[in-house]
Amino acid sequence: MEAFNHISGNIDKIYNELTKSNTHSVGGVSSTHAVGGTAYLNLENPDEPYLYGIKYSAMPPTKRYRDMSQLSGVSGRHRFLLDEVDAALDNLNVAKVASFIRSKSCGGARLDHFGSGFQSIVISLKDNFYDKAEALVGVYRDSDRGSPEYKQKRCSSDVRSQLPLDNILGGSQQPCTLQNGNTSAPTPPMCQLQAPLISSINTNSSHSPLHIFSPHSPASNFLVLSFALRGATWQQGQCRISRINAQEPTRRIQAEGGVSEFWDHNNDEFQCAGVSIHRHRLQPRALMLPAYHNAPILAYVQQGRGMYGVLVSGCPETFESSQQQFEEGKGAQRFRDRHQKIGQFREGDILAFPAGAAHWAYNSGDQELIVVVLQDNSNNANQLDPNPRSFFLAGNPGGRGQEQQEYGPQFGPKRGQHQFGNVFRGFDVQLLREVFGVDEQTARSLQGENDQRGHIITVARGLQVISPPLQGEEYGRQEEEPYYGGRGNGLEETICSAKMRENIDKPSRADIYNPRAGRFSTINSLTLPILSFLQLSAARGVLYRNGIMAPHWCVNAHSVIYVTRGESDMQIVNHNGQAVFDGRVREGQVVVVPQNFAVVKRAGEQGCEWVEFNTNDNALINTLSGRTSALRGLPADVIANAYQISREEAERLKYSRQETMMFSGSFRSSRERVASA
Repeated sequence: MEAFNHISGNIDKIYNELTKSNTHSVGGVSSTHAVGGTAYLNLENPDEPYLYGIKYSAMPPTKRYRDMSQLSGVSGRHRFLLDEVDAALDNLNVAKVASFIRSKSCGGARLDHFGSGFQSIVISLKDNFYDKAEALVGVYRDSDRGSPEYKQKRCSSDVRSQLPLDNILGGSQQPCTLQNGNTSAPTPPMCQLQAPLISSINTNSSHSPLHIFSPHSPASNFLVLSFALRGATWQQGQCRISRINAQEPTRRIQAEGGVSEFWDHNNDEFQCAGVSIHRHRLQPRALMLPAYHNAPILAYVQQGRGMYGVLVSGCPETFESSQQQFEEGKGAQRFRDRHQKIGQFREGDILAFPAGAAHWAYNSGDQELIVVVLQDNSNNANQLDPNPRSFFLAGNPGGRGQEQQEYGPQFGPKRGQHQFGNVFRGFDVQLLREVFGVDEQTARSLQGENDQRGHIITVARGLQVISPPLQGEEYGRQEEEPYYGGRGNGLEETICSAKMRENIDKPSRADIYNPRAGRFSTINSLTLPILSFLQLSAARGVLYRNGIMAPHWCVNAHSVIYVTRGESDMQIVNHNGQAVFDGRVREGQVVVVPQNFAVVKRAGEQGCEWVEFNTNDNALINTLSGRTSALRGLPADVIANAYQISREEAERLKYSRQETMMFSGSFRSSRERVASA
């Protein structure tokens, strides 16, 4: 009770100070409330305080009392560990909280009516919070080592506020410097109130833990940990690519009902984009066993049709089947099965699956089902390492009954192949018996120890499940409505009700269409909202014979292009003006186009079709030629001087092409037509 009494006696004074304005601004931000708020703690049951909870009530200025259902944890007297307490605060309140913590924990700490100062470790992503810290540790992922790395600096706040987080993460243990090279002012004196709060953080890797405090150095009393948001492979130089190649699968795993093919994700281009690619081929009546992955995936149905299910814990089991039984002349109904919703897919569909969401697929058609899958290993949802992992819930994937074949050039030992296995294999059989309430034989069946069918099995009599028809709302009336709005029912989409499939092949939904050249369609978070959660998007391109897609670059994403039919000449140019790829790509090959690299495609005699996956939920394209190009937006005089041409030639350069992005290959300039005449 000592801790409760201490906090209860001071919380109102602290809350009042945080929420009222003083003669000076707080953290450089002015406040508008002259009278602060009020807060207090109550025991839910004073007679049995340890069996019940604590109620925290607060009344902000000009507001009414509200109960707070969640409290930040406090470990030890005068020691605080705060995990993103600023996440829901605006800039004004972030500044108030940061300034308050600093005043009680650093050079300004003192004995006053709040008691002695304290130590605090704060996890924050906001620069106006961590720039007030006494010590800052930046944590990011080292893609080469597959483990977290960190950089630590000690600076005065006036200097650190001028340093971007990237400089801190990429710097060394040297004094902070301003951008003009001047050494920062000496670090203010550190509080010597407590022993070090913690000695290290375990990163769950084979490397050393992250040492935050050293017992041989003064303890920091206001430490902020800031984590990099994405893998950011560019920080490690992973995208310094001098040559790009059209890639083909290098690994093949044969199962009873089909085959899976894998591209080498250790290739420089895939490492740059932070993704891996694989392709599944399912024979008719073949079932891909349920599995979940360590990163979100996008799948494109290249051929065939089938059904799928996504298993999200806590979502309702809305599909039911029943049978009638009659006992003693009375009708009784007994439900045979109940499960989460099942959807159907067809050729041209894009399917989106969040990280950790188990799913399965079944080929219900009469031809081979081909599905191309991108796994975004550098996504924020993946807290492991860049290696793709699949966690199967059945069977014996990768077991002795599966034929595995490596093909293509091999350079040295194999590194970090796509890893997968049955998660039940690691559990004790007797424990499985208890948690499922089954006999030992059934428990062993969960582990699939003697199952030689592999990860794709054949369902001899066909799969008997409840599934809606491949028609109606999803492929009928709704597709005739506008794609940007008009579909909402006024209710917010949740993970349980989220649509996870959208067809991208339908010509009528093309974003750009030229009857003489081809079409280009996109799917992003505006048309499939779940993509904003996955931070991925997709596009589909079709070029007719000799058609050209204008030179362009993707502003905010890497693009992974998979050719589904035909072939195309392609050139990719980097920032040095070098053609890192200049060749022909054909059906079944994959090409990675790094962000901002310029690319142009020209279809062959049979045309070319492709699907591309983008590492941004709303990938943006800028073109170099055409009606909406960068050159079209430049003044003619700028063009004339930049290229040393006449103004008339500059105008022709700007306006010769009226198409947007898909060009007919038979185009000739007006000068060429006059010369030929």
